Amino acid sequence: MKLNKAVRVAAALAAGAMLLPLAACGGDTAQNDGKTTLTMFTWDNDQVMKPYIEAFEAKYPDIKVDQSSAPANGDKAQILNTRITGGQAPDVFYFGNAKNDLHVAQDLVLDITDEPFVEKMGDGSRAYMSKDGRVYGVTSTAWESGIVYNKEILAKVGADEIPETWDEFIDLCKKIKDELGVTPFQEHLDETPHLVAACMGGHYAAEGNEEGDLAIINGDTTFEKEYQGCLTQWMRLYEEDVESRDSVGVSGEQALQEFINGNAAMIITGAWDFTKLNESGIDWAMDLVPTFEGGESRYGAGADSPGYAIYAKVEGKKLDAAKKWLEFMLSDEALQITADAGNIVTVKGFEQEIDPHYQKVYDEGLKLGKYYLPNQNFGVQSDAIDTEATSQYQLLVQGQTTPEQWGQNMDAKVASLS
Repeated sequence: MKLNKAVRVAAALAAGAMLLPLAACGGDTAQNDGKTTLTMFTWDNDQVMKPYIEAFEAKYPDIKVDQSSAPANGDKAQILNTRITGGQAPDVFYFGNAKNDLHVAQDLVLDITDEPFVEKMGDGSRAYMSKDGRVYGVTSTAWESGIVYNKEILAKVGADEIPETWDEFIDLCKKIKDELGVTPFQEHLDETPHLVAACMGGHYAAEGNEEGDLAIINGDTTFEKEYQGCLTQWMRLYEEDVESRDSVGVSGEQALQEFINGNAAMIITGAWDFTKLNESGIDWAMDLVPTFEGGESRYGAGADSPGYAIYAKVEGKKLDAAKKWLEFMLSDEALQITADAGNIVTVKGFEQEIDPHYQKVYDEGLKLGKYYLPNQNFGVQSDAIDTEATSQYQLLVQGQTTPEQWGQNMDAKVASLS
């Protein structure tokens, strides 16, 4: 799953200009036969949004939703910023991590902390939509990856599940390689390694650090200090010849194909690959990531998905309509649409059918909020820091740096951005 988004400034500006003729928000504009018009900017296309909008307008016949979406290859944040600075801000817009959002820092996002519907969000989702104890948006979905394994291959070495600890996992990998000659584990390094993300989540949880990497960005600690333990443990894969250093050039799709072709016994992935895995004919299963030394047990890599927020200057009937939209997106009706589209819902009290392969990760990881993704806590300069981190991970695997140097280089990058 790709976590970094391409930046296409020219396309974004062009798209933003095309959106400018839409009605400006803020006042009590009413049209469409006396209905209140709610303007909305989303990342999802019209086809995805259609069932939500139809259900919402049926529930609230006095509200008309005027929805526009970002082009698939456009810089969504830039398009939204263009609309806001151009006086054409939407009443409601797609919204990600509050801690990393410039519009929150600029007081352009409505504080919805005291709205009753906020309480329906899962704890992880609420934290994702919060900054300094205040809530600025709602989301209903999240993801967490896990270790997918070929049951037949593991059975040949006497294993029927992923071990509890990292030491045991390394031993299992060595046994598969030595006895069967199969690549024991194939990860992808075109983004933050999911194993490192999982280890850091467990590390911060054990420390009681609720800020995660944001404490580094704020100057309270350093990458060099916080990441040494996890990087040293993770690098055992390469230093002990469990995994090839050629993994630097492997994408998530390539890792999946190696698994499907029977060339790799285990990979780390998530629900986005279930369709291909189920069609592969392989007898596969999924388990939680092993526990790293010094960390809370069985943390995984994962994050909450973007949701919706309200422009801070909206008022009157449009503000009422905007709040109704956020509340509706956490309703059972909207959540069922979300679940039917293959998303994993994390809203309290909502039950959905889960692919049986995912049940353990869902019950013991995702629902409990035991997931972490570093770039969700890199602050407003997250794109630049995340790009540097990915590059540094690759250099580390190639043997060009050490865990200590990785931390020093990351700290230097943060300093250069301040």
